[in-house]
Amino acid sequence: MDIQSLQDLEAVGAHAKIERLLDTTLPASRDPQLWKYASTYYVRRGMAGKSLQYYSGYLQSSTADNRDSEAVALAIECAHRLGRTALVRDYFMALTAIEREKLGEKTLTQVSIALVKLGLTDEAERVVKFLRQRNGAPQLPDFDSLIAEKFGNRKSVLDFITRTPETSAAADQQENIRYAMDLALAHISQGNYSQAEKILLSCKTRLAA
Repeated sequence: MDIQSLQDLEAVGAHAKIERLLDTTLPASRDPQLWKYASTYYVRRGMAGKSLQYYSGYLQSSTADNRDSEAVALAIECAHRLGRTALVRDYFMALTAIEREKLGEKTLTQVSIALVKLGLTDEAERVVKFLRQRNGAPQLPDFDSLIAEKFGNRKSVLDFITRTPETSAAADQQENIRYAMDLALAHISQGNYSQAEKILLSCKTRLAA
């Protein structure tokens, strides 16, 4: 079985024969190009789940020297569209650092979304930081730096929470939002997530009234 023969069969619509050949011959193959063909073939057939099965074989049979970045991006997009966040993570982690840095913005964004959904916020932050650096955008402060800049140390945060009423007396809408955001951030920094949510929802209700 070679790729040209498979392409010829695909050109005449002999899909049953192609799929039979792939199912019976590929498991013993170490040719990354055949695994890549199988993966992209099933994308063309609109069978993303099947494509991902063959992409895993492509990853195992290929190396950083011969791996196709377009095939990587395609597999990550398929996994992303199917909501297979663990697969997005696994595909990304299987790459070398140099390969990861060569991925496009769209692919890296999909990776960062998957990492956030899996609770891997530090890893997601590193991906976003790399993207911003590559695009020449100013770096955003991490959460701890933001809290330190806004409130100071832990005692200052607790003092702010203690002396600040849950509801702003200001009439201005933007001032109300800013007030609620600051207080919610202070509570989040202390792990008081339900209280932070309550403050934000209360602000939203008042502004909608």
